[in-house]
Amino acid sequence: GVSTYAPCPAGTFGNESGIRREEDCTSCLPGMYCDGSGLPRPRGSCDPGYYCIEGSNTSAPNAPGAYRVPESVGGVCPAGGYCPLGSSYPSACPSGTFGNTTGLTSLEGCTNCIPGYYCSGSNLPYPSGLCESGYYC
Repeated sequence: GVSTYAPCPAGTFGNESGIRREEDCTSCLPGMYCDGSGLPRPRGSCDPGYYCIEGSNTSAPNAPGAYRVPESVGGVCPAGGYCPLGSSYPSACPSGTFGNTTGLTSLEGCTNCIPGYYCSGSNLPYPSGLCESGYYC
């Protein structure tokens, strides 16, 4: 019989020679992307401001103006969180802070709660509410 080589598709890689079936390919690793076919290893880390869960075929999943990929692959870092280089999932802005924009790349992008407001919990896209009269926040 004739053996045929089937290169692993985008979103996967194959670090063994002689892969013949797509099922033998490995899904791209969390925090990484595999943007071509026949890759022996992931191409690189997911871009800052984005997260790559698993099987990403782009360094910036669902970037504005780019083609859409399933949410299960990754996406733009949501408001309330931040995503440094190679993120597999968004990190939450900590308690006492909020992040009101998407695509934050570091903890420094999280904003301290605004005077007169309170920020209860983590991962907030905006302050929780106004301070009650007579209380200092």
